[in-house]
Amino acid sequence: LIGQFLGESFLLTLLAVGLALPLMRLALPLVNNLMGLPEALEWTPGWKGLGFALLLVLATGLIAGSYPAFYLSGFRPAG
Repeated sequence: LIGQFLGESFLLTLLAVGLALPLMRLALPLVNNLMGLPEALEWTPGWKGLGFALLLVLATGLIAGSYPAFYLSGFRPAG
């Protein structure tokens, strides 16, 4: 049960980051244009950026999934 909670949390976080990175890539030129910035904010994927995103997925998935996993797995069914 604990593994299922943590797995679902990791999967949902991975999906969110997987959607956020391409959307950010598409939105940055629009934000630069609206704020009048001369391409000051730019992001190109590299090993550091992707490694940080993976670390963020792992940390967020662990933190978000650990409380429900350990709290709800402590309940005993009535019986």
